[in-house]
Formats: sequence, structure tokens, C-alpha cells
Amino acid sequence: MVNFIDDYRGSYGVELICRVLPIAPSTYYRAQDLSKNPHKRSLRRQHDDYYLSEIKRIWQDSKCRYGARKFWQQMKADGLKVARCTIERLMRQHGLHRMNTDLVMAALNQSITDRNNPKDVIHHSDRGVQYLSIRYTDKMKDSGVIASVGTTGDSYDNALAETVNGLYKSEVIHYLKQNWTGVNDVELATLEWVDWFNKTRLHSTIGYVSPFDFEKRYYDNFILSGIAA
Repeated sequence: MVNFIDDYRGSYGVELICRVLPIAPSTYYRAQDLSKNPHKRSLRRQHDDYYLSEIKRIWQDSKCRYGARKFWQQMKADGLKVARCTIERLMRQHGLHRMNTDLVMAALNQSITDRNNPKDVIHHSDRGVQYLSIRYTDKMKDSGVIASVGTTGDSYDNALAETVNGLYKSEVIHYLKQNWTGVNDVELATLEWVDWFNKTRLHSTIGYVSPFDFEKRYYDNFILSGIAA
């Protein structure tokens, strides 16, 4: 609304525009003053601005791949003390999100419609919270779809291969394909992703560090234990 007033104040004036819009002129001028003088903002707003700049930096570094949990872990690793709920709030406010229940619900509804409401079909997924949500499981039950959920660490479920392939598709193919012009671009993006995956990406199963750092810590501890012995 403030931007709208900025665009048309030269033609109609602030007071006239504010008579039509649900905003007082004083509110508009206050917003303008805070925009020009960030130090006048509330302490919470100043913290939010700083945290948001860090979130956007991590968002770009991860090529839009991280969710709130890994943002939180990365910011802790960077020495920033911020609540996870604060990160989630700022991500919602600024549209920085990944797959959620609404998205997978839309995919489920489309699949059911495209298959003419099939019965007794099996829906297999990992244990992502979006697949275990009440809305999602209720929709499957109402549609006669049988839920199959892999168990944590079950090698018979090809969990490792499914996870890596899924991450590759979501973090490389689906995010970057609009920028590619040929197979060379795909190969380069894949090379960059593998390097990032091993050296930088935070992995929850090994304590939110990269495989590179995890391996380094292992051998460092191994050397130290040998010295101590």
C-alpha cells in the first residue's frame, strides 16, 4: 500500500489517496520515516531485518534448497542465536518455502483425478511431515488409497538411493532447469551439486554438518585418540 501511494502521490497527493485507501496519512509518513531511518525501527524489527538478510544469503547459497530446519542449523553454525520459530515466520512472510502440505495435496488430488478415482492403489512415500499430515492421510483414506510409508533407515526400502535421487531432482533438476539451454548445462549443474552436497550441504543424520566436515572430524578424533594412547 505504501508503494502504491509512492507511485501516485505526485498525481493525486497523499491525503486524497488516503481518503480512499484504509490507511491514515500519519501511518504512511511513519512508514516512510522508518524506511529512511532504519535505526528508529523497533528492536524486534531491526533483528528481523538482520535475520532476513542472513536467511536470504543462505537461501541463495543453497540455491533455494534448504527448509527452516536447516536454515536454523546453518545460522547456529554461523554463530547466530535465533529461534527456529522466528526463521519460520520470516520465511512465511517473504515467501521463502519449499514443499509443504498444500503442494503435495495438490499433487495427490491431481493424481486421483487423472486416474479416475482409483481404489485400493498403494501410495508409497518417505516419512516427510507433509505426507504424514492429518489432511493428507485423511484424503488418502477417503479416496480409498492405501498408504505405504518407509521406515527410518530401512535398507530394504532403497532409502539411500531414493533419498539421493529425490534430492538431486528437487535441488537440481526442478530448481535449475529453466536456466538451461543444453546437456552441458545439466552436467555442470550436476557437478556443482555433487561438490556442494559433499563439502557444504548440511546433513541431519550426521549432526547437521557436511560429509566433508564429518569425515574430517572422524580422522581428527582418530589421530587425537592415537596420541592419547
